Amino acid sequence: MSGGWSWQEHSGVRYLVLDYRGLDDAQAQALLLESVEVIRAEPPGVRVLVHNDARLPSVEHARLAMDLGRTVYRPLRTRMAILGLPPVAVMGLRTFNAVAGGNRAAPFRDEEQAMRFLLAGAETASAA
Repeated sequence: MSGGWSWQEHSGVRYLVLDYRGLDDAQAQALLLESVEVIRAEPPGVRVLVHNDARLPSVEHARLAMDLGRTVYRPLRTRMAILGLPPVAVMGLRTFNAVAGGNRAAPFRDEEQAMRFLLAGAETASAA
């Protein structure tokens, strides 16, 4: 998959995959907005695996993502593992998490670590 979204499952846990690789800024912003509607249509606690292609997002995209973090992802307890962020974007994400109060979105270098983060607490959540 390159560019777009899909539902996948790992160890019985369903998660949303967002793939920004190869998308231009307009396509990336459209995917971001579409994914918000997908997340809003689900019960709180959606897990999301995000693939990037190591380029910096546009300023507009970064601002929109931060705003959605405050207004959608955080209130809906969305948990995101983000792969492929360039180092400066990793620093921005960590700063945003510190200021916004929470660590529901985290950058990762490899998919194995990202999946461990996404699956953490899944047993507790599914039992509730």
